[in-house]
Amino acid sequence: SGVESLAVCSRVIAKCGMSLDGKIATRTGDSRWVTGEASRRLVHELRSEVDAILVGSRTVMMDDPSLTTRLDEQSKDPIRVVVDADDYLASDRRVFLQDSPAPTWVAVPNGRSFEGADEVISVPGGPGGIDLNALMRELAKRDVVSVLIEGGGTTHASAFAAGIVDKAMFFIAPKIIGGRDAITAVEGEGAEKMADVVQLERMTARAIGEDILIEAYVKQCSPGS
Repeated sequence: SGVESLAVCSRVIAKCGMSLDGKIATRTGDSRWVTGEASRRLVHELRSEVDAILVGSRTVMMDDPSLTTRLDEQSKDPIRVVVDADDYLASDRRVFLQDSPAPTWVAVPNGRSFEGADEVISVPGGPGGIDLNALMRELAKRDVVSVLIEGGGTTHASAFAAGIVDKAMFFIAPKIIGGRDAITAVEGEGAEKMADVVQLERMTARAIGEDILIEAYVKQCSPGS
């Protein structure tokens, strides 16, 4: 498929499509489409190779994505995992109404429930709402070992802060969105000092249609680990 993303040490991939100025949506939340058709096709190839897609409830509520693999009859849908940390999710979204052999799971903090999912995964609370390391352990118990994070800026921020990301795949479109209220690729509090930022290595860049795909590994993830 041309997707080299599931090599050693890329079990959890943070993927996003953003403008040249780092925005993933306009100030009104419009994000369709930031990147071009070739990038979107590559994302569908990537989806077919991972065990699960992970998104936040706000992405599901605002964008109402299908989170399926739309390639051909042979392509595989990944399990859809929605993190609902703040009781924001509704069961009328497309992820719960798909004609897909893959289930939709919802991760909630301990003590909460959700009606409408194929399975509810309860995990302890943590920064950003739930303990993402605990969620990864729960997914591993269910034989989910490769995860593609397609969340918004908040989910990406929580994932990097939790140290669960092995690889970043950022598709950069030749567009300027602008706006201080436009959503950026990684939100949250962010690093206070440059010494505290997430360090990446082995960075590569390649053209995907009109876009550029930047791929890099988080430094804690060394080859062969």
